[in-house]
Amino acid sequence: MKKRAVVLAGVFMAGSVFAFAGCSIGGSGGTSGKISGNYKEADDATIAQALSSIDMENAFVDTTAKNWKYGLQASASLNLSVNARVGNESASLSASGSADYKISLQKKTSLTTQKETLTVAGAGNVNGSFNMSGGGQSIKASVKANAYHDTDTVYASLNGTIPNTSGIGGGTQKIDMKVKAPIEDIFDEIGGMIPVTAASDEIIGGTTEIDFAEVVDKLRAEGYTVFLDTSKGVKIKLSASEQYVEEVTKNISQSVAGGEITWTRDPVFDIYLAFDAEGKFSQVGFDANVSARVTGDDGTDATVKMTMGISLKVYTGTVTLPDGIAEDDSYLEIGGSGGPSIGGGNYPDYDWNV
Repeated sequence: MKKRAVVLAGVFMAGSVFAFAGCSIGGSGGTSGKISGNYKEADDATIAQALSSIDMENAFVDTTAKNWKYGLQASASLNLSVNARVGNESASLSASGSADYKISLQKKTSLTTQKETLTVAGAGNVNGSFNMSGGGQSIKASVKANAYHDTDTVYASLNGTIPNTSGIGGGTQKIDMKVKAPIEDIFDEIGGMIPVTAASDEIIGGTTEIDFAEVVDKLRAEGYTVFLDTSKGVKIKLSASEQYVEEVTKNISQSVAGGEITWTRDPVFDIYLAFDAEGKFSQVGFDANVSARVTGDDGTDATVKMTMGISLKVYTGTVTLPDGIAEDDSYLEIGGSGGPSIGGGNYPDYDWNV
């Protein structure tokens, strides 16, 4: 049993260090984060000239205007597989997931009263699966979730199969639930403390203060090489240099006791930024693709393959929530006045369809 536990722990370790190596620079890929373009390596002068054309002060939307509409779409995915062996014991892990979320915002100012109204709506979904086996035991999970939000409330539905609380070898249970909570409570729980009910312009305006030049400079300092395409607007591709890859290799090796990593193909860690001809933000992406062998002094020998990607781009459509969702009593209400707390675990019994 001890050896089996070591094998399973090795699988988790080998997979997680690769996932965190990618997450440390911002993303999660089956959805590709690539932005196509005719990129050429750029020198300091060319980079400075390109960055000067970006509207740093208002790259997203002018929130001081009386009327405006803006939207963003975030997409992400991850595919990970690990096969490990310690002596005669073997284990494997596979995980995949995807997510997509759209948000639209619209501000209108009444011509007669000059009263401002900001409408906020979001909708998206998450799908994921996880399988791990070793030592004659296995853990499996598969979940699907849909989420929506408006100015005041977040709605979420979740269904799928997850492991029983007894853990490895304990079987699975089905889940099927719907919950809703005040959006302020969600932000309070994660430390945001943002007055979302007011849906103030500051929430959007704050995102316009990103100094993209500073971001690029920091990534270059960490070992990224800059490539540009300025044929239409500005497209920036930052690719991990050998220096950066060596640092990632070192970090992974230190994460596995006595570990050593051998890349079975050149790893890809690319970041993309795109701005239109007017210097406005268009899209940002992250793309990773790695394949490697990881060995350790404890006898662990694992092969790891991972693709990871994330994309955030301007969304020009309008998000609408399902009709009647605010009055749908199939959603269990949590948080808010009189309801069970989100963080305190004070939930009423709920039918998980076990």
